[in-house]
Amino acid sequence: MSRAGNTRCARCGAKLFWLLFFALAAWAPRAHCADAALALNDAQFLLSDADTPPGDSAPWQAVRLPDNWNLTRPGVGGFGWYRLQFVLPLRPQDGWALYVRKLSMNAAFYVNGSFVRSGGRFTEPVARHWNRPLLFAVSPALLRPGLNTIHVRLWAYANSRGGLGELRLGPETLLHPEYEQRYFVQTILPQLCNIVVAAFGVFAFALWLKQREALYILFAVFTVLWAIRSLHMFARDIPVSAFYWDIWVQSSFGWCALLFTVLAIRMAGLHWPRFEKVLLAYAVLGPTLMYLSGPQHLHHVANNWSFVIVPTAAVFDALLLRQAWRQRTLVSALFAVVLGLMIAASVHDGLVHRDKLAFDSFYIVSYVMIGLALVMGWVLINRFVAAWKQAEQLNRELEQRVAQKHAELQQNFERLQELERRTAVAEERRRLMSEMHDGVGAQLIATLDLIERGGAQDRIVANELRECLDHLRLTIDSLEPTDNDLLTVLGNLRYRLEGRLRRVGVALSWQVQDLPALPSLTPQNVLHVLRILQEAFTNIIKHANARSITLSTTLDASHVCICVEDDGHGLPAAPQRQGRGLLNMRRRAHEMGALLDIRARPGGGTAVSLHLPRELPHRPGADRCDAPKWGAAA
Repeated sequence: MSRAGNTRCARCGAKLFWLLFFALAAWAPRAHCADAALALNDAQFLLSDADTPPGDSAPWQAVRLPDNWNLTRPGVGGFGWYRLQFVLPLRPQDGWALYVRKLSMNAAFYVNGSFVRSGGRFTEPVARHWNRPLLFAVSPALLRPGLNTIHVRLWAYANSRGGLGELRLGPETLLHPEYEQRYFVQTILPQLCNIVVAAFGVFAFALWLKQREALYILFAVFTVLWAIRSLHMFARDIPVSAFYWDIWVQSSFGWCALLFTVLAIRMAGLHWPRFEKVLLAYAVLGPTLMYLSGPQHLHHVANNWSFVIVPTAAVFDALLLRQAWRQRTLVSALFAVVLGLMIAASVHDGLVHRDKLAFDSFYIVSYVMIGLALVMGWVLINRFVAAWKQAEQLNRELEQRVAQKHAELQQNFERLQELERRTAVAEERRRLMSEMHDGVGAQLIATLDLIERGGAQDRIVANELRECLDHLRLTIDSLEPTDNDLLTVLGNLRYRLEGRLRRVGVALSWQVQDLPALPSLTPQNVLHVLRILQEAFTNIIKHANARSITLSTTLDASHVCICVEDDGHGLPAAPQRQGRGLLNMRRRAHEMGALLDIRARPGGGTAVSLHLPRELPHRPGADRCDAPKWGAAA
């Protein structure tokens, strides 16, 4: 919506609000039954504590109803008597009633000297009827043709809305509808308005629990405080003395005004913490001065304290109007207008008991308050919905970003997997090439050199070629899946070497036991184990002149041990320079993080022990046997 459209909507809303307000005021019942009921305005008054109506000889003084004690008897409180006289041509046949629009604080009614009814107790705290109409049935038997007299015994607090409004006497069927309408407008409808206002406060508190914004909790406290404060408009019997009750009533009104001033400051986008602290100090000052002033001056102090707040609220309403003019939005315009109406209604209600003609009117601030609650509720809901939509938008953007990052991570993961696959293939290719070059290639070169020099026997060449085949087969065996089972690896080795041992007349004793899985038994480590054991068997066949070989396995808490023992010549007595085969065995053991131990057996022969850790390292070159306990070199 454009700013011009918002401005037109604001003007229309303000006009509609004023129209409803004046329609409600016009609906307040008037003398639609005036032709059939007597309006009693001329009375006589006597200030007296008497329990029964004073006689004709008492010093009665003429007064005109409504009689506002704040104007006619300032500073006076206590009991007073009113006498109203009227003439009836005939005694009524049907039931009549006595209707009073307003009185303060309580009264008892007598017709021709007979007690009719009272509004409640006259002992402290006195029953309070300052904001409710009264209707009493009057028996036709109490009335008579000719002159009749009504006495009203009134109790009023000094400077506290004391007085008596116009009395109406007539048929109950005519006065009762007027009383019901007045009671609804003056008492029931404000109660309903305050219930709605409190409901908005509870709703604002619920919003504050979801989104900790100061405006929500300020409005919640304001509305709940207002609803509690407004109970004095409906309470007839109060639980404490009138002095403490009036301190609460007057103070709570000022607190509501100050709270709403803070709301106006926040709504205007201002941040004045020092000024808000001044308002807090002023809120504490009011009830303190009221208590110290005592019952006689309480209302004078309270009125002056409250009306100091009115100009402050008017200033901040001007700020809201300026903000509404700048923003050109319907919400800000309605908020400023309703706040202005609140200030006007508060001033009106404060002046009701200061004006004689306005004494019979009722208080209107509760009706304006419902409009304020609606507008403020609208503002808070709009803010919450806007924040909620923003959060949803952020969630959608976050989900999009997460999905985008997920796709990027997936792509990076796939690229990483492909890179790792290529690296693994290249590493495996490099390993195989190295093994082929160092093992099979070196053996073939040595065999070829032996043949080229001549004189090589066929048996020797055949043995060299068989060793080449063994190297090749072990390399191929290392690529087979083993499921981390060392026994499978040893079984493949036995299958490859057992025929060769049989041909050279060496017996093989196989003494293995069940072994746990070795998690890091990778193809590289499998090949290391096979090469070490192959080298051990080759050395025994070539150099030890052994007749039997025993391969056994043992297990302890941290190692799996493979031991190859023979009954050959054993290790030489004098140390010799280690050959390339033994160096390769030690290098491979070191790369696996294993321990290689070569020792002479006490009864003859050699024992080669390979101690494999139960958790083999995953990377080559793990330095786990930097200082192994090697036996003497073979």
